[in-house]
Amino acid sequence: MRDSRLVLFIILAAFMALCSQAQAWDQHFVFTQVVAAELSDRLPILIEPVRATSLETFLKRNKTAVKALFRDFYSWKYKTYKYQHWLLSPENYAYLYSEGAGSMDKKRFLELLGVQKTGLSQIIVSEEFSRQYNIKSVNADTTLPFSAWLALFSDEPDWGADIGLFGKGDPRYNSEIPYGAIDKLSSQAPFHMYFPTERFITYKACESLKESMALLRFNIFIRLTNLAWRVKDHYWTARFLGNTTHYLQDVSNSYHSSALPYANLFTYVKYFAVKDKDKYLSDNTQILANRHFAYEAVGLEFMLLTKDNLDAYIRTSSVVDRGYELGISEAQQNYCAFSSEIFNRVSKAAYKNARAVDKLIVKNFPAHLIKDPKFDPQTREDFQLNLWFNKELLNNFLQNPKTKQGDLIKAFFTDAVRTFECSALLMGHILR
Repeated sequence: MRDSRLVLFIILAAFMALCSQAQAWDQHFVFTQVVAAELSDRLPILIEPVRATSLETFLKRNKTAVKALFRDFYSWKYKTYKYQHWLLSPENYAYLYSEGAGSMDKKRFLELLGVQKTGLSQIIVSEEFSRQYNIKSVNADTTLPFSAWLALFSDEPDWGADIGLFGKGDPRYNSEIPYGAIDKLSSQAPFHMYFPTERFITYKACESLKESMALLRFNIFIRLTNLAWRVKDHYWTARFLGNTTHYLQDVSNSYHSSALPYANLFTYVKYFAVKDKDKYLSDNTQILANRHFAYEAVGLEFMLLTKDNLDAYIRTSSVVDRGYELGISEAQQNYCAFSSEIFNRVSKAAYKNARAVDKLIVKNFPAHLIKDPKFDPQTREDFQLNLWFNKELLNNFLQNPKTKQGDLIKAFFTDAVRTFECSALLMGHILR
């Protein structure tokens, strides 16, 4: 059924949202920095100054351990992931398992990591990050607090390492892309979206939803984080942990753990009933993209507006405490058991919130944004988020939770609390 129009309806409507500028979460660092600030008194490493070092240096110092790490990772992957994605080349298989020729240089490392050859090679400082940290760029001599590096690198998986891996002749990804478009930003969707709890009818229509590699990405980066931490390389601990945090935060977002949150039986029946199925597909793709965009915009705007008094809206101290305590209580679990259990737990919770979030987006935003497929907020200058979501609305909500858009703000709180909690859990588990 993978070639049917119904399959296209599900997968494209779900993933065209990734083609917008908004990511899940847009600007991950705004979540990460809150958690790091709350934990700085319990995890002194967070405030220590750390100087940047090269990947080549890290690999040279730890080549034997890195090789063993990848060998263990792929052995686990072969047992738990049955799909033909993220494959080993014969040369790399021989290197890992048969003492084949070669060394653990940067090129081989990135091949084994399953990312673009430019991965972990660039550092992008966003305007928001620059304003908050008063730094415009970084270089090989830059020294920042561990927490600043961690916040910065929690955005790194959105810098291109996962984009364009399918359909480009890469032997690691020589099969059909599970979902997303091979020549667009949404080509990173199989690494950033995760759907372990979809309904039977959705899996029946689109079996490839099960082929997500987000858990694999999370697993390999948590292994690398633990190695860097063990050998006391604090720069690469921060960088690997930032990447690890990103993938976990992604699946804490409702739109990244539910393929089509507003779909019901009527949606599918109508699809089969309409004459112009291509138009129906295209219209629903734009509608879902708009809703996803609106939600990400609300989330980022909320975090930026409340950066100085977030605790007035969300009791971040207690949320972070709870996550941290869970993290240190999981300290004895091995990487695989920990990563799989936590990742699935977070994703399942986000999935349960997705339908409610989508309904509230419909309720609180104007019809032309969330129902009109001809309206694209990214190309329309008349789309002004602050008309529907602004500081005044937040202040009104604080005084009266039943005020306009109060229900949407509370729904966002559910996702935000989950994001804070799982980020704190991860920091506690690794940096304890």
